[in-house]
Amino acid sequence: MRLFRMTVLVGAIAAVFAPAALALRFSDNSLLPPSGVVGKPYFHKLDGAGGCNENDYEFRVIGGTSLPPGLELRGSTTDWRIEGTPTAAGKWDVWLELWGDGGECPIYEPTPRKAERMITISIDRPAIPLDITTVTAPVGTATAPYSLTLQASGGGSRVVSRMSAQRV
Repeated sequence: MRLFRMTVLVGAIAAVFAPAALALRFSDNSLLPPSGVVGKPYFHKLDGAGGCNENDYEFRVIGGTSLPPGLELRGSTTDWRIEGTPTAAGKWDVWLELWGDGGECPIYEPTPRKAERMITISIDRPAIPLDITTVTAPVGTATAPYSLTLQASGGGSRVVSRMSAQRV
């Protein structure tokens, strides 16, 4: 009798938790897209997990903002990715849908056939190089203070630097 009760209890627990284990869901890596830079190639792999047929997923953009300009959702079955070369800087909140065909679930059939999540894709402006444009410097004397003002261009903000040296 005790063995029968234990078997029934284990079966009931399995019936409750098995559907959760089979639930269709986004992988953790899919939810954490990397930052991109305008003009540089971008790539982010999307993965699903769970469901009854883990070899047949489909991803769709279903809401929020569209993908950043220059990026596309591409793929089929087990190879989905967001890729391209971004053409604008900013942040995009994109709702993705992961859809699975369901397959044949051996334990509990009505597992979710789709899941939805929002991801945020950040695209940065490219760094502007800072170029020093000062081409000449005054000659220094060994015992006298020395000062040189450097001029620069680029870099995004203007900062004037002074270099001083004294004999120690």
